[in-house]
Amino acid sequence: MEKIRCLLLIATLAYTTIAGTTPPPHTESLYTAANIYLDKNSVYSGLYESPSGFVQNLHPRADYLVKKDAFAAVNDSSAVFDEWLQEYRRMRNTGYPAESLIYLEKMEAFASRHPDIEFIYPTLLEYARYYSFTGNYSLALDYNYRNINNVERFMDPETEVYHFRMHNLHHNLSNVYSEMGQYQNALNYQRAAFGFRDNFNASAYDWCLGYFFKGRIHYLIGNRSEAIRYMLQATELLDEAGSEVLRFQVVNTMGNLQYDTGNNDAALVYYSKAYNIAGDLGNNWIKGQISSNIGGIYLVLEDFGQAEKYILEAVELLSTVDSPQLGGAYLQLLSFYIGRSQTEEARKWLTKTREHLQGNDSTRFRRELYFFEGNFYKQSGDHQLAEESYLAYLALTRETDERADPRLYWMRAFNMMHLDVDKALQLGDEAAEYTFTYRNESPATGQFRTFFIQHLSHHFAELAAVYERRGDPDRAFRIIESYKSRSFAEDLMMDDEALFPFMSAEQRNRYQNLSGEIESLENQLLAGNQNTDHDYTVLHSETERAIEEIKLRKELITTDVLRANPHIQSFKEPALAGLRDIQRDLGRGEGAIQFSVSAERITGFIITRNGVYSWQKNIDRDNQLELVNSLRESIVSIAPLEEVNAMLAEAALQIFSENALNLIWILDSVTISTDGILAFIPFEALRFNNKYFTESFSIRQVPSFTIESILRERRKHRELAGNIRAMAVVNPIMGGSMDERRAIFRDDIELRALPFSKLEGDWIKQFFPGETTLISGADATEKAIRSKELSRYRLLHFASHGLLDERNPAFSGIVLSVPDGENDTTDGFLRTSEIYQLRLNADLVVLSACNTGIGRIVNGEGVLGFQRAFLFAGSDAVAVTLWSVEDRSTSLLMRSFYRNLASAAGDIGSRLTYETALRMARVELMQQSAYRHPIHWASFVFTGI
Repeated sequence: MEKIRCLLLIATLAYTTIAGTTPPPHTESLYTAANIYLDKNSVYSGLYESPSGFVQNLHPRADYLVKKDAFAAVNDSSAVFDEWLQEYRRMRNTGYPAESLIYLEKMEAFASRHPDIEFIYPTLLEYARYYSFTGNYSLALDYNYRNINNVERFMDPETEVYHFRMHNLHHNLSNVYSEMGQYQNALNYQRAAFGFRDNFNASAYDWCLGYFFKGRIHYLIGNRSEAIRYMLQATELLDEAGSEVLRFQVVNTMGNLQYDTGNNDAALVYYSKAYNIAGDLGNNWIKGQISSNIGGIYLVLEDFGQAEKYILEAVELLSTVDSPQLGGAYLQLLSFYIGRSQTEEARKWLTKTREHLQGNDSTRFRRELYFFEGNFYKQSGDHQLAEESYLAYLALTRETDERADPRLYWMRAFNMMHLDVDKALQLGDEAAEYTFTYRNESPATGQFRTFFIQHLSHHFAELAAVYERRGDPDRAFRIIESYKSRSFAEDLMMDDEALFPFMSAEQRNRYQNLSGEIESLENQLLAGNQNTDHDYTVLHSETERAIEEIKLRKELITTDVLRANPHIQSFKEPALAGLRDIQRDLGRGEGAIQFSVSAERITGFIITRNGVYSWQKNIDRDNQLELVNSLRESIVSIAPLEEVNAMLAEAALQIFSENALNLIWILDSVTISTDGILAFIPFEALRFNNKYFTESFSIRQVPSFTIESILRERRKHRELAGNIRAMAVVNPIMGGSMDERRAIFRDDIELRALPFSKLEGDWIKQFFPGETTLISGADATEKAIRSKELSRYRLLHFASHGLLDERNPAFSGIVLSVPDGENDTTDGFLRTSEIYQLRLNADLVVLSACNTGIGRIVNGEGVLGFQRAFLFAGSDAVAVTLWSVEDRSTSLLMRSFYRNLASAAGDIGSRLTYETALRMARVELMQQSAYRHPIHWASFVFTGI
């Protein structure tokens, strides 16, 4: 025993060389510390509480001296040291830090006997990495700083190896600070690492790792554009870098970037790839991380069984390694049970999370703990404790470089509703303002900005509902308009062409080339799905990942242009429509209806020239879904008319108050702005006073009243010809090899011919002679349409199948004739992503097809389907269908519609003409006994001005 004590003292004194310090004068304290360790088995607490700073440095490595094999069979060759180093790294990289520590301790013992920088440097380096891996960030920092001190003291700064090692150490410090949430320090050390990297022959791995960590820091800060920039640079070097662990980290972070935009399909592409890499490596640490991420995707998709499975798998895997990431998995599981209102399970995991994070140096995890702790207390009714947790979160945020999550502001506001309503409204206003400030700090456009508002829209809607109940309809209305209008308004006011003048020639060419690459890859992807089931296995496609990376490169160009021209941002803020604005523009007999849908209720406004009436219906999200699904199912399944009519009358009372229905009933025309799931309601078919809505007044829909104003302003700047010039695309050939046709689509579907659609083209030509271009049959190809100068036509009519891809709405589209001939490289499928690129000058686009009004529901942004695509492309209005329509009844409805338009020759071009003509056609059709059922006439929805 005395011999071991002596060895401990000798080793400890030798360690002073490793640590770069001088022996303390009171060496007896070291011997005392050894006695505490050996005799009382309480070394950890005893050494930590020692007043001697040097003794503290001993923790917790002294235990190697009492292991039986501490100095047994000592081999003093450097080859053995290298073997230990490699074995340590192998064990650590495969997710076994406890086992790897044995080899690290052997290395330290070797370095204590041979105090040479060549042994000291890797030993301290790996200790720092070990403590960073296990979440002891204070010790990780300490070891890195000591190593820097040693390198500076004992190495020639003119040598490449000096710069290589300083690069590694600064890179490690950057990583540790990013884990601690001190992102400015992390960026500073990463810049320093890049500076050292310029002074030695850095490998592809070194550069790739640097780009990855720099991108990851920007991702954690919330600087999306810079995160994309560096991650793409890292992606380009992955093959040359040759590290599968690094490949996992890059691919996983790319998935996170997609997840943050709500692009769950693209995120799963990356996560699936990362999951496979983790499986091949047999690394529980990284496999646990990706299991957690996949669980989060299923949580968003509301597949709660799969979500719980993957999150529990993450907990199980990360429990086998001493990783701080286990805290993140605990937090995710806590969030899951809070979200499912499983209070006891949530309480259990809250306790586990607190215990696990005790003493953890990461402010990131501690902040999240306060956030979910606050949510738990709020759900449990302990509102004062919830407020204290939220305030603790904010206090911790002020200590770091991290931005507060906007959800925290919203949750705090709604928690305060139970304590002080006036204070809660103030906090709600701050939450709304902070949400847009947070969002606008990223100059990225498109999907990120749309999803950001979608993700929080139910909070806006609930805040508006509170203001409505408090008797402030003006404030409530503007809150609704703010979240329903912002992203689409930005897109309309600043599209690609609007940005082109601000791009350099090189940027413009690159942008257009990238667009062409996306189209080419999408065609390849569609053609390659011939034998693929419509499930998530298709997400393994490398082609899909390539498409997403090209989209990110396009986003970077847009970001660079906006940063170089900050004045452009002023064009992107829409002037929100208010109640008084709408009242001023309404004529006699006209009304406007605004809907806002939260998770708990529907809020509605009726605006007329003479006043505003508002109401609320307390119907939660599950019942909202049940209402829409049951109503649509009864219509589509052609349930008995009396049964359907009863459901339509009941639906009207579930959505409107009775006073609201009485107010609407005296109007001649109504403009409706729907929200959320209400976009799938056939309002024309709702019943009141034993009549359908469409029998009493005409209806048109708008995405929001702010968007309506923008569309009207846009129309002022284009010339309208006196006569309608129309183009009708009808009766495309559904023939050709069925295998070939199925290769275009994701589902194994049969495409039936639409013979009556040819009549629609004939009637348009009859009612507008000399002004109609008719494209029919085999000629109705994508190439033929694209060859036309579409901006010449005021009316565009498509009579064909419309197909929906719910996983990726960009692959939804209109079916056209199969291309015929080697010179036609199109795929016979006009996708929504291609519609966005069209340049139209149309009053109206009619999609007389199946399911053209369906798309992905985006709260606050309406349906991301054909309506939005054609409105964006330049049409004032779009008529679409909410379900599959019968060929013959559709042709009859269209005949009446166009006949009504032609008969109103003197009034052509006014917004009332189109919606009124469609209402008259519906009424005419329903009066025929064979077509009385709403399935024949209620599917069409008129959206626009």
